[in-house]
Amino acid sequence: MTTIQEAFAAGARRVGFEPLEPPPGTPPLPPGAKFWRSSYAVALLWPTAASGVEGLQRADEEGLQALAHAHAGLESEPPNCWLDAYLVLLGPWAEDLGFARHQIERRTDVARRFTVAAFEDLRRVTFFPLPEPPRGQEVTGG
Repeated sequence: MTTIQEAFAAGARRVGFEPLEPPPGTPPLPPGAKFWRSSYAVALLWPTAASGVEGLQRADEEGLQALAHAHAGLESEPPNCWLDAYLVLLGPWAEDLGFARHQIERRTDVARRFTVAAFEDLRRVTFFPLPEPPRGQEVTGG
């Protein structure tokens, strides 16, 4: 059975992202956290077991700090400027956190943010390609 992390990795690779080792001095990452880099952006998958609004907000802050640290550590490497950054928070959030999740995703001041609680949520990660339609249900113009 494919995990959400494996599905994320497959989607990231399809659009040219490759795994990126954390720069030296990066604070410890939670288990399963992984940086990804492409020619135009960096992405960070940030799994957390934290639940509730406070846990979601804490995961967002910690993930953004890790992205900022990575950016500072990679400034001397080409390309020295990212056009985009993505933070994908992966957690056990229930439906009742919909508004809190929406509030975090609306904030794009540092990075585009996504909150993923189930496989279906991966479809909202905008740098992934659209999934292939089931056989016999191809989309056509007209």
